Amino acid sequence: MNALPFEEEDETGEQMPTRIITLARTHNLTIYAAAYLELEQRRGAIIATFDAQLLKAAVKEKIPTP
Repeated sequence: MNALPFEEEDETGEQMPTRIITLARTHNLTIYAAAYLELEQRRGAIIATFDAQLLKAAVKEKIPTP
């Protein structure tokens, strides 16, 4: 059986939640959606979602979209 690769985060337990809550409040997102947005923002990845509110937030945060 092949194991999935994983990466450990270098972030402290205090930094990520603060950014996630700020994104959620700023863009009226659920914590789940804001966590996804924060991850994409931190990783410099393209965000892929059908959630219109999340896409709108991604554009405002200058996160690349397909």
